[in-house]
Amino acid sequence: LEAAAQDALLPLCVEPLLVGHEPERAAGIVRQLGIKGADTWAACIRLFAKAGQLLVLMPEVPVPPSGQQLPHRIYDELLRCLAAVSPSSLRAALDVWPSCIYSSAPLMASIHELLPSSIVESSAAMEANHQCEPQEALVNTHGGLEQHTPIAVRATLTRE
Repeated sequence: LEAAAQDALLPLCVEPLLVGHEPERAAGIVRQLGIKGADTWAACIRLFAKAGQLLVLMPEVPVPPSGQQLPHRIYDELLRCLAAVSPSSLRAALDVWPSCIYSSAPLMASIHELLPSSIVESSAAMEANHQCEPQEALVNTHGGLEQHTPIAVRATLTRE
């Protein structure tokens, strides 16, 4: 199907299934559509996020090397939404996704915004004590979230 047809089918086929609490069927339709366009993926991500079903969509999102690579903005949006919904799912995606497909700075900013102010203040104090630049407190061993991950962010990703 062409991108325009796929765009038209999302609100007609996928959205009603999400509203009807059938996210697996909605994800199945996404799979059958074979979505290639970035804008269609962005719309799909918004639909699943609105329904609180991003985790069901995750396996359908194409990721290299087995799938096509989408623009960074698509992966960035998906990771931003995951950060708000499920830190453990965010961590799982970061563990398997190649770091070249997303931008770490916007993700780190999103995570920082989600942290309680007490953690942010504590992290800032620890970073000051270690005389590190902000956002450079711990090295991420998986190589995904840039080379450095703030202490508070790392702690958030390892617990849920």
